[in-house]
Amino acid sequence: MMNEVIPKVGQMIPKVNTFLNNVNGIIDALLTNMQVYVELGLVGTDGLLIFLYNFNSIKDDKADKKEKASKD
Repeated sequence: MMNEVIPKVGQMIPKVNTFLNNVNGIIDALLTNMQVYVELGLVGTDGLLIFLYNFNSIKDDKADKKEKASKD
């Protein structure tokens, strides 16, 4: 019985080792929760800065138009 089991285990070990290496590679490739939060924070901050810049530009344009209108 042991003579039958040992070769089967010997055949399975490389397959199990390959499987575990593949799983570890997938886990390493996944983003951690902290990385996801940092990415979302950067995207959110960039979006907010762009919005504020554009909003201030619109206000400046309106102010310039009012100044030009008052000079004329």
